[in-house]
Amino acid sequence: MGSLLEDTNDKILSIGRKLGIDEKLLLLLTKAERMVIVNCPLKREDKSLQMFQGFRVLHSNTVGPAKGGLIIDPNISLDDTKALATLMTLKCGLVGIPLGGSSGAIKADVNILSEKELERLVRRYTSAIFNVIGPEQDVIGPDLNTDEKVMSWVMDTYSVGVGHTTHRVVTGKPIDTGGIYGRDQAVGLGIGYILHEMSRKEFEEIHGQRVVIQGIGQVGRNFALATDKLGAKVIAISDSKTGIFDSEGLDIQDVIDYKLKEGSLLGYPKAEKITNESLLALECDWLIPCATHHQITENNVNNLRCRRIIEGANAAISLKADKVLWDRNIPVIPDIIANAGGLIVSYFEWVQGFQQLLWSLERVEKELQRTIVKVFNEVYALRTKMDISFRSAAIMLAIKRVTYAMGLRGICP
Repeated sequence: MGSLLEDTNDKILSIGRKLGIDEKLLLLLTKAERMVIVNCPLKREDKSLQMFQGFRVLHSNTVGPAKGGLIIDPNISLDDTKALATLMTLKCGLVGIPLGGSSGAIKADVNILSEKELERLVRRYTSAIFNVIGPEQDVIGPDLNTDEKVMSWVMDTYSVGVGHTTHRVVTGKPIDTGGIYGRDQAVGLGIGYILHEMSRKEFEEIHGQRVVIQGIGQVGRNFALATDKLGAKVIAISDSKTGIFDSEGLDIQDVIDYKLKEGSLLGYPKAEKITNESLLALECDWLIPCATHHQITENNVNNLRCRRIIEGANAAISLKADKVLWDRNIPVIPDIIANAGGLIVSYFEWVQGFQQLLWSLERVEKELQRTIVKVFNEVYALRTKMDISFRSAAIMLAIKRVTYAMGLRGICP
């Protein structure tokens, strides 16, 4: 199985060459513009000193300032961070917003850190990358194991450094520190809009369709709520410890309340407990992997019994598994568009910071729906016209738009 970076660059080169894109532009697209590695010392509560490594990768600022998340995970690598930054460039190009791609990471296990230790580590990391981030250079957003509280720490550390409050250096902030309404629900709501539009185009009734969701984090949780409102049945959902299943449909609000109260679905009493492997293999209309990358690989792809997949998490499906799904005629709405709702609303938040005018929730949801449905329809039309996968169509559009901008700007000097 190839790495996330290898898979990403293979897709770019393969699709770019089919489009006849200049090899020099494709070379630029497969390389990050800047990679920063920092070592962050942390004084632990027991007075010991521990070193943590961090990364910040800027893939491209051809179209505009870079935008990308911050991950805190002990297994994240520099290559993973490069791949995520590259995917963000493509995602920005696809949805047509004037931003480039970046990504950042701290190699640490949040489960072994106290909140005070985590805050000190995040602030130290921010100080270490201070010169390569900024509202018109590289904007940080929340990702795996980071949230609005972490974004507030980053913003405050940066603001202290420049001598004035700078909301726009991060997105995903609390409303009270310059955030935007609807950011938490953005990815899940965006997936819901796509599911609705796909069903409309295929002349299908959403009501009663069976949905399986891997992951009950922010994305899975909000998508489950959006899907529930549309009338579909969420028959299974999971967290990092277990999955739960009910063929008649779960009471999603009750499941979410239990998860938030207990911290896990392990003891949930109103559904059957199942493993993650069993959950992925359930017969359903829609499978939505919203956990982490490479959950569907060549090792388990033939066990899937879904009609369609929406890839909620970045690179949830490996390149080899993606080819098998194409051969099996299982359509996949890829991550580059499926979870673009978070990016779109982050962009709105960044714009809001310039305007100093708070957007209403109604405006955010209306603009999100308009943007993501427009992009989905473009991808759907190209996929139908050329008889290719949704992923190929989406990446094709993204590559064409980004490389066109690269060609217009040229290389300096």
